[in-house]
Parts: sequence; C-alpha cells; structure tokens
Amino acid sequence: MRIKATSTSRKRHTGRRSWSKQFLCDIDGILVDSNHLHAKAWQDAFAVMGIEVGFEQALHQIGKGGDQLMPVFVPDWKLPAVVKPFEAYHKFIFL
Repeated sequence: MRIKATSTSRKRHTGRRSWSKQFLCDIDGILVDSNHLHAKAWQDAFAVMGIEVGFEQALHQIGKGGDQLMPVFVPDWKLPAVVKPFEAYHKFIFL
C-alpha cells in the first residue's frame, strides 16, 4: 500500500494551497494487476520447500487461498510436513 500526499489548489477560495492526505488500497486487484507478482511469490515459496511449480501453473491458481492452492501442488501425504515450514516462511517474509 502506498500513501501519497497531493496538493490541492484552493487558490480561488483561500489564496493558498493546502495538502490533503489520501490513502489508496487495492485489495482485489482492480487498480493494479498484481497476479503475476503473486504467482511468482508462490513459485518462490514452493521452491524454498523443494517443490517445483511452473510460473504458468501458479498463475492459473491465483485467486485461491493457500488452503486451496497448496493441495494442487503438494500431495496429501506431504501436506502435514510442509504446512509449518510454509507458515514460518510467510512470517519471515512478511513480519
């Protein structure tokens, strides 16, 4: 998320400029198409776990939550072994 302060001209009313703070939040990807970045992040995260996922494969799954996406690439028998490392990796990257 980015915060941008912009100048708004109020010259005709006050004779001086004032600054307003604006906040822009793009939660669903309408303003910025971040699907490719999201797919690359999943691809990288799987690579850290030793699971090879193609970029196009990851891109095709964007829109699913991690609980729905992981079973696509991780066999059922291996899921319990990778859930905790994925959570730790997520905390390392984002916290």
